[in-house]
Amino acid sequence: MEDVMCGERNTDNTVNSKSS
Repeated sequence: MEDVMCGERNTDNTVNSKSS
């Protein structure tokens, strides 16, 4: 669930997290 919080700050990281 940490990906959601990090995703709000880093949009690029959200895409990478969901891709992985």
